[in-house]
Amino acid sequence: MKQDVAVALDEATHTYTLNGVVTPGVSDVLVAGGVIDKSFYTENKRSFGSKVHKASQFLDEGDIALAELHPKIALYLNDWEIVKDEHKIEMLAIEKPIGSAIWRVCGKPDRLALVDGEKAILDIKTGESEAWHPLQMAGYEAILGPGWRRIAVHLKGDSRPRLREYKDKADVNIFLSALAVLQWRMAHQNYKIVKEVAA
Repeated sequence: MKQDVAVALDEATHTYTLNGVVTPGVSDVLVAGGVIDKSFYTENKRSFGSKVHKASQFLDEGDIALAELHPKIALYLNDWEIVKDEHKIEMLAIEKPIGSAIWRVCGKPDRLALVDGEKAILDIKTGESEAWHPLQMAGYEAILGPGWRRIAVHLKGDSRPRLREYKDKADVNIFLSALAVLQWRMAHQNYKIVKEVAA
């Protein structure tokens, strides 16, 4: 069923609105549920990861060339170019906020794309694989609906990018359970979302 939704994202505060109503993001759900261990997120890691993500966006939108990037960031983006070439990736959406009026949650997947001809949610990672990654991407799948592959793309800057696909169908149910608890706390315990990790 097609949803009639208008999603807006305030980039400064990373606050989503869905049809004019402030709505939690995917990562808000995971942080509130204690799934994301925030102790790993040093300012240096956050800063570098953000720079790689922003550079990859500019690269995919044709606003910058690989040769124009800082050498360290260029190594990571070279890995991204390898992935795009090897898997015949066709971009459908780049850093586009999405939302579900049914579940009342929003998020911003790094990429929606065709990967080897199949619809996929792609999330670009510059750190190690974490246990919560499949749940993050399951949140995006819950918003979009079934029929999307969930693939994390790990870039290390070593010309050997790693792709990890998540296929456990229970992931979406686990995410939705965490979302339901958050929504209950917001309604009955005056719980306030703490903005520490981007959705």
